[in-house]
Parts: sequence; structure tokens; C-alpha cells
Amino acid sequence: MLKSIGMTEKQLKKMLVYEGGWYAVLTIGLSLVLCGILSIFIGDMMSSMFWFFRYHFTMTPIAIVTPIFLIIGIVIPYVVYHFFRGESIVEQLREAE
Repeated sequence: MLKSIGMTEKQLKKMLVYEGGWYAVLTIGLSLVLCGILSIFIGDMMSSMFWFFRYHFTMTPIAIVTPIFLIIGIVIPYVVYHFFRGESIVEQLREAE
């Protein structure tokens, strides 16, 4: 729809890549906050329930997943755009309805 009102292909690609990147960054930030808060409650609760359980919060999984999320958040919108780029604006608007 944005192409039909004058957005160029370069602007559209840039917007899609930035939007995917921001979604990835916001997801990572929210994960950090929720994991930090929940680990305090769940870790202490599990430690008190089971004598053999010792909880240790680690950032390694989040550090491993961060670049993967960023790559996915940037690459997928770019690839999807290339699949739909070949159709005319009229066909794309007709499918959107």
C-alpha cells in the first residue's frame, strides 16, 4: 500500500529492514527484563523446594540467541519483499483486500 502512495522501493526495503531489526531488539530487551525478574522468584522458589537444586542465572543463552534474532529480523523481511516485488501494485492491493 505504501508503494501506491509514492514510497520508493529503496525506502520500502529500508523501512522493512529497520522494522524487523527493531522487533528483534525489542524482543531481546523484553527477554532480558523478564528473565531477570522471573529468575529471582523462580530460582529462589526452586532452591527452597528441592534440596538438590541450585539456581545460577546466566546470560550465555541470551548472548547466543541475540545475533540469530537480529539476522532473522533483518533477513526475513528482505526476502519476503523480494518474493512479492514482481507483482504490480494493483495485484498486490487486490490480494490485500
